[in-house]
Amino acid sequence: MLSTDEKARIRDHIHSQAEEILRKAQDNRRSGMPEAQLIEQTVTLAVNKFTVESKMLTTSVYNMLSKHTLEKPLFQNPMNRMAFYELDIPKQLRQKFDYAVPQHIDYQEAQKQVYAYIGAGAVAAAGGVVSICMENWVPVTVAVLLAGIMAAVLYTNSQKRKQNVERLIQEYLDAIEASMMDWVGSIEEYYDKQTAILERKVLENNG
Repeated sequence: MLSTDEKARIRDHIHSQAEEILRKAQDNRRSGMPEAQLIEQTVTLAVNKFTVESKMLTTSVYNMLSKHTLEKPLFQNPMNRMAFYELDIPKQLRQKFDYAVPQHIDYQEAQKQVYAYIGAGAVAAAGGVVSICMENWVPVTVAVLLAGIMAAVLYTNSQKRKQNVERLIQEYLDAIEASMMDWVGSIEEYYDKQTAILERKVLENNG
């Protein structure tokens, strides 16, 4: 399990990346960029940046969690440690997440794929926040999820009083931040479940 401090560092890092994109959007808005172009550019920036960040984040989360696991007395035994490495959780995570970034990013087309993921039980979505079901091994393309979030935000906005474009972009980035922290929680939960099963087996075998 991640410590409170580790989660805070992850959250702060994601937020700093989102703030960088927001500042770029604000600068472009002041320069007179049309709203439609500003939204398209923001989605492209977010998808390119956060797809890479997601890949690095998955590795970082695994490294933090495995460090805690391997510090336990149970895994000071070389055979038990070997059993942990044989789980190969990084490989399992690589099979779940596709980090490819398409040359052309269309958030409306991405929304259709997100609906397909939802129908397959691979993800869930509420209020623009996308959750990933780690127990369902349908691979998900991170870029599609990140782009699809914008379509969800725009749809939600269409159901209420029209907001200015900067507020829309802020909502989009907020939803990305919330989604990525949810993904961290999903990885953590999956990891903890797999290692708990392993620990029970090791104790049974040693008993």
